[in-house]
Amino acid sequence: MENWQDKVGRAILPEVEVSITSACSLRCSDCGFNIPQQPNPWPDGLPQLKKALAILEKLQIKIESIAVLGGEPTLSKHLAAWINLLASSEATNKIELVTNGLTPNLLDLEAIRNIDIISISNYKKEDSLIHLWMSWLQANFIDAEVRDRRHGHWDQNMQEVTLTEQEAKRVWTNCWYRKHCVTIERGRLFPCSRSAKFGPDSDGLELREDTVATEIQTHLLQTEPFASCRHCTPMAGLSPVIPAVQPDDRLPSLHAKALMFLRQQLPDQVG
Repeated sequence: MENWQDKVGRAILPEVEVSITSACSLRCSDCGFNIPQQPNPWPDGLPQLKKALAILEKLQIKIESIAVLGGEPTLSKHLAAWINLLASSEATNKIELVTNGLTPNLLDLEAIRNIDIISISNYKKEDSLIHLWMSWLQANFIDAEVRDRRHGHWDQNMQEVTLTEQEAKRVWTNCWYRKHCVTIERGRLFPCSRSAKFGPDSDGLELREDTVATEIQTHLLQTEPFASCRHCTPMAGLSPVIPAVQPDDRLPSLHAKALMFLRQQLPDQVG
């Protein structure tokens, strides 16, 4: 969150995340979003997000890119409503959908016509799924950019750590997550997604009608770490883990079903 202002001095949040569901089709060990223990990200749903966006609009704070996640966002029956809300807000510029790509059969194509980027976490690390997604979208005149995200490793999330105050200060200063994963959740603005999923609500700044821009700037750019930073496992320097390890065979099973569905939608394709 270093670039608080754009080139002409307007307040800007370069990257923001919003989770719309705690449901997921996978059960990855060391899940950075704390599935299935993740707290309900939006107990009051769309009204809370609408209020948060309205406050940012009033303060003339622009979100350059907002990522819609879960859990797995395609499992939400209300995905179209979330996307439409973000697209109609003057606070947002680009909209990104982050998905594992394994349940295209649940996705109403109308829900993603306002999306600029679709990032697919490709845990099988092969080309067929991405190519078929791209062909499927093109066949339905959806020109969203498709990004193939292949993870070499994950940071550990589930171990318990206690860092010294000095270590926590180093973590806060160098934290990759707070530079890329500012999160709007439960009516609050969190400095990172882990704070929203694992930390207390006190880590988040409540977005109120009387919130001013300097409060948001101070909250996100403060020099002192939160108390929860002393327990930040991903930034503790632990050995990385293999990504997307499952308790069963659901990953290859869902992958095969996704390929079959997409091929059925594209009988002329051989991807």
